[in-house]
Amino acid sequence: MPDEDETRRQRIKALLERAENALSALRSTAVGHSRAIRLHFEREIHARNKDLALLDGPPGCSGNTSASTKKKQ
Repeated sequence: MPDEDETRRQRIKALLERAENALSALRSTAVGHSRAIRLHFEREIHARNKDLALLDGPPGCSGNTSASTKKKQ
């Protein structure tokens, strides 16, 4: 299991780096691009950082609070 976590962490870090580089390149262009493209990369970066935080969290704490796991009152 730790090997799977490390493999996943490396994959997420690679995706994060790719998105950060793309966003940086996008911001440095003179013409710029649409706001939607910038938003896409910003959201991808946020999601990858969140994935990494969940992987680095304490074991057994998935952070998943889906409605199916909550008791009905």
